[in-house]
Parts: sequence; C-alpha cells; structure tokens
Amino acid sequence: MCCRRFFSTNKTCEAACLPKWSIQVLHPLHISFVTLFFAWLHAGCIHHEPNIVPVEGRVLLDGKSIEGAAVLFHPPAGGRPAVGITDDKGTFVLTTKTKGDGAHLGMNTVAITKEGAATTIDIEDEGNNDFILVTPPHYASPERSGITIHVQPDMEPVVLNLTTP
Repeated sequence: MCCRRFFSTNKTCEAACLPKWSIQVLHPLHISFVTLFFAWLHAGCIHHEPNIVPVEGRVLLDGKSIEGAAVLFHPPAGGRPAVGITDDKGTFVLTTKTKGDGAHLGMNTVAITKEGAATTIDIEDEGNNDFILVTPPHYASPERSGITIHVQPDMEPVVLNLTTP
C-alpha cells in the first residue's frame, strides 16, 4: 500500500505516493497575498457595522465643562451601550465595539455620571468603596435622566447640558 510506503525511508517511494500538488511549494508572494486578503476581509467585517455611526459631543454641568464623566448611550433594542469619557474640555467620543466607532442608530437613552472621592474614609470600612457623585444622581440612570438622543448618520456633535437641582 502506498500509505505504508509513505513512512518508509525510501525517498523515491515517498515521492511516488504523494499527490502532485503536495510536492509543489507555494511562492511566498502567494502566501502573503492570501494572508492579506483574509486580514482585509476580517477587518472589513469588524469596522463596518451598519447600524453603528460615529457620535461625539460635549458635557456641561451648570454651563461648565466636566472632565472624567462617563457618558452612556443605551440603544433602543437593549444592545450593548456606547461609552465615552469626557476630557478636560468636556468632549467625548463614543465607542460600542471598537474605539471611536460610535453608537447604535435610533433613539438612545443617555446616562451620565462623574464620581468624586469620598470626603471621609473610615478605617473600619476599608473594604467599602465609598464615592460621591459630582453629577446629580438622576443623570446616572438612562430611564430617569430625561435625555434621549436620536442617533443618525453624519450628525453634529451632541451638547449635553446638565443642571444641578
């Protein structure tokens, strides 16, 4: 049998048992082309989500920029929310799956939080992670914030004006 001869030490027998295509060696350019093609195909599938569009904006608290606030856009179908963190100018760029890809199309409910350090720390409650909200608490919930944004292609930057009660 040819399979048994394949494992023998006789090289001429081995070559006779192998199909013609297995003896040929692929040129390195062919391998590179195939690799690049599959990388391009894979990248195209990830970065071109049809229902996610770029969204950027700014958060103001009582008319002043707020740094380090978390901004979440919750999509209508209950999918993964888009998240952004404000910089020192209060601006943010939303991310859903890949950095800066944006938010889901349609009406999104919005939650915004900014945490500050606790004013007092009790050594007995060392494992307790106390924090205070810099933003008013109702903005932390997308259902209670009262903010909805209609996300659409090519939209202008969003300005989210928060007010303290």
